[in-house]
Amino acid sequence: MPVTDSEFDNAGGGLSFELVSVPAEPDVPPWLAERLRQPGVPRNLIRKRYLAGETARRIGGGSDLVSFGGPALAPIRMCVDLETGSVVTAFVPDGRRGAHVNATLDHFSECIRAVQTMFPFYSPPDFEDWDEAADRVRLAISTIDETAFGIGEETYWEAFFYDVQMGTFDPEMSDQGE
Repeated sequence: MPVTDSEFDNAGGGLSFELVSVPAEPDVPPWLAERLRQPGVPRNLIRKRYLAGETARRIGGGSDLVSFGGPALAPIRMCVDLETGSVVTAFVPDGRRGAHVNATLDHFSECIRAVQTMFPFYSPPDFEDWDEAADRVRLAISTIDETAFGIGEETYWEAFFYDVQMGTFDPEMSDQGE
């Protein structure tokens, strides 16, 4: 779907960024429940690539992963790994670990803030702009979190980089399925 004016920040540049509190179920460790409450997690990422959840919960039955949100139409969730504190994706309902996202929740929040403020990535869009925009996104994210782009494994942000490079976020194009 084309980007609407209501998604844009009042300052006139980029998309808005907001942290929201996500209440946790009782089996979420207190340190994480407090972190999800204050300062919270990002409300969203461009075109519903991520939305904060209504409740943080362990996934996959006794898992060491706690879900706090995920993409609007995909069977994956953004999770905190309780052993490392890193943010990873996981498939639902079984809790199978997916891709690495960020080293910490703070890195995750800052990467989303950076990406939101950079949007729209290209204007007017063309193939050369797509590559340049993807390089800017990669530089911004990797400056915030050096673990965001893996060596030998595809990470969440690596897939996002390729989407930017392919022109997926052209504000003039529809974003079918999202």
